[in-house]
Amino acid sequence: MKTLALILILALTAFSCGGPTQTNENEKMQPGIELTELKLDVKGMTCEGCENAIIRSVGSLEGVHETHASHTDELVTVYYDPELTDAGQITAAIIKTGYEVVTDNPKTEVE
Repeated sequence: MKTLALILILALTAFSCGGPTQTNENEKMQPGIELTELKLDVKGMTCEGCENAIIRSVGSLEGVHETHASHTDELVTVYYDPELTDAGQITAAIIKTGYEVVTDNPKTEVE
């Protein structure tokens, strides 16, 4: 019984901290779209589960093509179509998920 409880606890811990997925490509790249890169310093992420929560939240926005999150670097990088979304909407999605956006770096065009 103790072994079963230990296995259950380990499984729940692994589930809550997510898996190795670090990116979300919810839209396929289309030729001719110029993406903008946005890097945000984000506080409050403690594990891969936190990273995945941000990736899901930001990835659900229209125009977001790829999202990377690192709890160890406290960094979220988003590649998005500026005609469909903007830095304010991305920042709001992260804050709504429960994390603090400290600062954002100048946007960089990505081909």
